[in-house]
Amino acid sequence: MLGHSVGELAAVHAAGGVPLSDACALVAARGRLMGRVGHGAMVAVGAPEEQVAGSLPDGVVVAAVNGPSSVVVSGTSAAWPRSRGSGAVGETGAPAARGVRLPFAVRGRGACRTG
Repeated sequence: MLGHSVGELAAVHAAGGVPLSDACALVAARGRLMGRVGHGAMVAVGAPEEQVAGSLPDGVVVAAVNGPSSVVVSGTSAAWPRSRGSGAVGETGAPAARGVRLPFAVRGRGACRTG
């Protein structure tokens, strides 16, 4: 079983890893935690991770490596005026409503562990 993002929880249930009630509780908890993390943006970049990572301003990080020349960068809302259109990376996408897998998202991890 494979799942992406919240689909990982559906996949673990479908594979027999957790009962449906637990999977639903995890989805609800995830939603609450994401609401507390804050807002940011994500952009798909058609360039190697090494090239992109070396040119990002503070507050913007590599969030996902999708392939040898396909990465997603994500950052705080405050960081985007400094990075969007700066030419630092080859932007190929549009901002999304929320960034994930970011250093500043760590504050939600403790709440997830403790319920």
